[in-house]
Amino acid sequence: MDVRWTGGPPHATIEPKMSNPPPDDLGPLPQSDPAHVLSRHSRDRFRSVVQGNLFIVREEMDPDYGKDLSVEVVVGKSVTNFRFQAQLKSMEKSAPNADGSISYPVEITNVCYLLNCPKAMYVLYTADDEMLRYQWVDVFLQKLESENPSWKSQQTVTIRFDRILDAAALDSIHEEARRCGTLARDVGQCLGRVGMTGPASIRVEVGGLALAAVELALQD
Repeated sequence: MDVRWTGGPPHATIEPKMSNPPPDDLGPLPQSDPAHVLSRHSRDRFRSVVQGNLFIVREEMDPDYGKDLSVEVVVGKSVTNFRFQAQLKSMEKSAPNADGSISYPVEITNVCYLLNCPKAMYVLYTADDEMLRYQWVDVFLQKLESENPSWKSQQTVTIRFDRILDAAALDSIHEEARRCGTLARDVGQCLGRVGMTGPASIRVEVGGLALAAVELALQD
């Protein structure tokens, strides 16, 4: 810090003069990676749309292997621990297909990884229009299996994002996540009751938000 004398009698004030180095004196610094900036914007946008009365959005703090966010279902004031995983993708400019959807390639290993949780979705953020689009992984897989049964032999597959993730979509997403959470809970409870000491056959009927029936019969 530089000190500058202002003149006058001995009781005059001394005004400090701060020394602010110009930017080029900061030395060599890391540069902001455009991909990191885009990823951060996609997370911020997702939170701004999804976080609220229906969901709690949580970051995957440790290094993840294919999921970015965990989203918990809230019913009224009750937190449920019913969750779905969200894997975010992003691109600078949208390039819509003829039907308005946007295509984006994902790795097969990531698809298989997300299939190992009860419910997961891919979310695509496009920076030019700041829009989010989504696709449930199980819904995408159902179509993929019918069109390309040997898809696991590939390195990547292409998802066509045709659903807009906005405030209007939240009720539908909430209903689906709650339904799948309820189903997984009830099936797990039934399996626990019978002990699963041997092979079992399972029949599941689902209606509305709740599990209508789960029947297990231990096979001889």
